[in-house]
Amino acid sequence: MKVDALRGIVGKLVFILLISVAVGCKKEEPTTAKIVVINEDGTRVSGAIVHMFSAPDQSGDKVQRFDFTNTTDGSGEVLFDLSDFTMPGQTGFAVLDLEVEATIEGVDYDGVGIVKVVEHEAVTEDVIVTP
Repeated sequence: MKVDALRGIVGKLVFILLISVAVGCKKEEPTTAKIVVINEDGTRVSGAIVHMFSAPDQSGDKVQRFDFTNTTDGSGEVLFDLSDFTMPGQTGFAVLDLEVEATIEGVDYDGVGIVKVVEHEAVTEDVIVTP
């Protein structure tokens, strides 16, 4: 009888442990920023150069934590994955500056913007470029 009671207790403890591990191992979603470049008439711009960066630290170090450059694809989009920069339990992430340059039919276009990146979320920001 004591063996059956002990098995029941051990079984319940193993069950509780398995549930705890399953709940505690929740997979975090990626932290991404998708930038969509469009011109003044709303057409998406492929081949635009997107520079996404943080302002230098004001502490005197003048170090930029984020500084990325990439080119938009055929649909006028570029995706930046910032998942490696997040920490468990982190709240808040970054507001990053955007500078965009493009050449459309021989004419230089540019645009600026900002993107608020939220940890473990996919955010999208449009940037309008003008001549």
